[in-house]
Amino acid sequence: MIDHNTIFRSTLGLFLVPIFLTACGKHDKNDQRAESSRKPAVVTALGRVTPGRAVISVAAEPGSRVLKLEVTEEQRVKAGDPLAYLDTYPLRLAERDAAKVAKDEAWERNETETAYAHALVDQNTEAVQLLEVAVDHEHKELARTESMFSTHTVQQKQVDDQRFLVQSREAELAKAKAELRSAEAALARIRSTVGLRSADARLKAAEAQLELSIIRAPIDGEILKVFTYPGERIGNDPILRMGNTEDMHVIAEVHETDIRNVHVGQPATITSEALAEPVHGMVEEVGALIFKNDVLDLDPRATKDTRIIEVRIKLDNSEAVKRLTYLEVSTRIDVNAPPPGVKSAAR
Repeated sequence: MIDHNTIFRSTLGLFLVPIFLTACGKHDKNDQRAESSRKPAVVTALGRVTPGRAVISVAAEPGSRVLKLEVTEEQRVKAGDPLAYLDTYPLRLAERDAAKVAKDEAWERNETETAYAHALVDQNTEAVQLLEVAVDHEHKELARTESMFSTHTVQQKQVDDQRFLVQSREAELAKAKAELRSAEAALARIRSTVGLRSADARLKAAEAQLELSIIRAPIDGEILKVFTYPGERIGNDPILRMGNTEDMHVIAEVHETDIRNVHVGQPATITSEALAEPVHGMVEEVGALIFKNDVLDLDPRATKDTRIIEVRIKLDNSEAVKRLTYLEVSTRIDVNAPPPGVKSAAR
């Protein structure tokens, strides 16, 4: 028997499934449009101006004193230029000079003894060669004498005398060869006995100690502030700060909830009451660590403990802010702008 209720429910189910799928599809599209509409056109954040990658704090060994300061504030320097000399510099310089004299003396002694040893080797080599010729000659004379003795031309005494002469020449040759080996060994050990390598090592150590008494610029840049002057003792604080003011950046403190919209290459606008006009730049780097905000909003209602991610913005015009390191600025990042090199489809 046919169950009409079952047939009705099955037909109704087949009719409702397309309607349900269509409704779900529309709902997903609406969610996507809503999500897209919630994406902001710009991301705003407070930030600070910094020269180059960062302000460099140049320090020295605590406890020492500044002997001589070679730079002044706002002076530009090159990497490796001396910034200051410590009070240990005269002593380290004298130690370096003494080590250099010792090395020069070791080189002179090495050259003198090497030349003398070469002369001995040459002398003994010539003596060995002459004695080898003499021994060969005496052997031939002995053979001739023994031949004459066999024919009774010479007496036994003459043969014995020639044999003694051969033995004497061979002994002299053996002695000359021993002296030659001794001269060659003396030549080989001169470098170790003179101490040339140790003198060179002492000079390098003295030069390293001397270099520690000279404070040099780590980068090309400008002296921003001097904290320690000649005669003052150095503590745990830096003696000066410097930075590359020819390449200014802004560190924007973007809220952690906005960072997903910020990407490298997006244009940014920097404003401040201290600036005559806005300064433009581009997002160069997006940080990967979350910090507590350092730049505080002047609004007393603003949140004081905000979780942020640092975004580095390279400025197009460094000249506008090169004298304003650590200036607090407002940053607007255009998150809807196309990446660099991508042309807009609009005509």
